[in-house]
Amino acid sequence: MHYLNVTEGPKAAMRELRIENVTFYFIGDVYNAYVNDYMKHRDKYKTFDDFMPELAKVIEKVYERTEGGKKISDS
Repeated sequence: MHYLNVTEGPKAAMRELRIENVTFYFIGDVYNAYVNDYMKHRDKYKTFDDFMPELAKVIEKVYERTEGGKKISDS
């Protein structure tokens, strides 16, 4: 997604997210956390490993919201 965003723009990245959302229903939340938290706060997250606890929280919220992937269409 990041590559598409940089090379083709946000619309291309969002289009790909919609396509992948069917199978990888959590990817939109993960990508948004990456762009809006990790990339904007690199002073806070020196490495991607430093960001992993926050990413785990994002995935946990998706898991709870979708009942472990059982309610994907409701997410």
